[in-house]
Amino acid sequence: MVKIRASCRLYGENFSPRLAEERTGLRFTRKNELGDLGQSGRFRGTPIPYGSATLEAPFDTQTKPGNVSPEEWVIDVLSPCIEELRSSGATSIDLDLEVVWQDQCNLAFDAAFLRKVGRLNIGFTLSCYEGRVGESWMGENDTTEE
Repeated sequence: MVKIRASCRLYGENFSPRLAEERTGLRFTRKNELGDLGQSGRFRGTPIPYGSATLEAPFDTQTKPGNVSPEEWVIDVLSPCIEELRSSGATSIDLDLEVVWQDQCNLAFDAAFLRKVGRLNIGFTLSCYEGRVGESWMGENDTTEE
C-alpha cells in the first residue's frame, strides 16, 4: 500500500456548515451553504439546494504523527460532535477513505475502530486508485519515499 487519506463528507437539505462549525469548533473544507451559487457541475451558476462540507484529516498515512491513522483521527474528532452535526442538518455523514496502492493492496481494520464507526451510525466509503510513489495523486505532487 502506498497512501491512505481520510475525510468525512456531510450533507443535508438543511445542513449549515457555518452553524456546525460554530457549534462544534470543527473547520471544514469544500463547504457550501444551502443557496450558495454553484461554482461547477450541474449547479454551476445556480443556487445549490443543499448544504455540504468535508472534514479532512490533516495528514495521510505517510505523514502521520505518532500512531494515530488518518481514519482514526476523523472518527475520534467526529465522535463528540456527531449529535451537533445532525442537529445542524447533516442527514448524510460518510467516512471516506482514499487509498493509493501499488503491487498489492491489503486493508485491515481492527475491531475497536469498526466499533467506533458502528456507534456513530455513519456510512463508510473506500475508493482505491492504482499509483506509484512520486506520482501526483488527487491534485498533489507526492515525493515521499516508501
